[in-house]
Amino acid sequence: MNIQNRTKVMKKNTAKFSMAAMSLCLILSFQALNSIFAYANPIDDKASQLVCWGAPESPVTKSDQYLIRTTYAVHYLYRTKTAEYVCEHLTKKAISGPAKRKDDFRADPELADSVRANLSDYDKTYDRGHLDPADDNTQSAKIMSECFLLSNIVPQNPNLNRGIWKKLETVVRNWVRKGKDLYVVTGTIYGSPYRKIGKDSVGVPMAMWKVIVDKKAGKFIGFKIPNAAVSASDLPKYAVPISDITKETGVTFFPALPPDLLREKNSAPKVEDWPGL
Repeated sequence: MNIQNRTKVMKKNTAKFSMAAMSLCLILSFQALNSIFAYANPIDDKASQLVCWGAPESPVTKSDQYLIRTTYAVHYLYRTKTAEYVCEHLTKKAISGPAKRKDDFRADPELADSVRANLSDYDKTYDRGHLDPADDNTQSAKIMSECFLLSNIVPQNPNLNRGIWKKLETVVRNWVRKGKDLYVVTGTIYGSPYRKIGKDSVGVPMAMWKVIVDKKAGKFIGFKIPNAAVSASDLPKYAVPISDITKETGVTFFPALPPDLLREKNSAPKVEDWPGL
């Protein structure tokens, strides 16, 4: 090959390499931006201490609002006038403080009048059921009061609220007392159509769910329970894989989860890892 032809080949190969390098840079840049925007929402930005491996990603991106409190964060839906989910990091400090329960139920002033529930919407048919429970918020009177905002409340069947749901909340606190480092997401599932109550048409969930991770142990468990009168002794029967709740709700949990924990997250929970059920 003469010098002229060799020069042409070298130029051609250099151009190909440059284009390949440019394409690779663009791909890497896109992936980096995608990872930033995929996981970022107001909870990640303002209350990252309340979530583990990223805030849940909701399929609802319109007619919604994120509400950040001292000990919990809410993804609120205007359509149902209730939360889709509430996040909390449950600690021994949270459940062993001096504050006592006071039924300080009230409308959330951070929400516009047209999209919020009011006390008058609730009657004796349904309990005002907490998503982030009162007994998880004992650090101070202010924190206790915050959890009675109606953005943290949904209409619950009285038997559910005072029975199996109360049992689940108590069991979760007992796990924390015994040393588990728990991040908890609690939410709602609505049928189509769904029942509405009050002049503000507050949605009544078809079912309730909890997603729990013990970060130290890398263990996961989910619960999906009908918003109905069910036996508290049946609690273990309602333990489900996290993936089941994602299929039902469209919510992606722990979007920044390390790949080696993905199988554990989506597997059927091992009840023996969660004593007391």
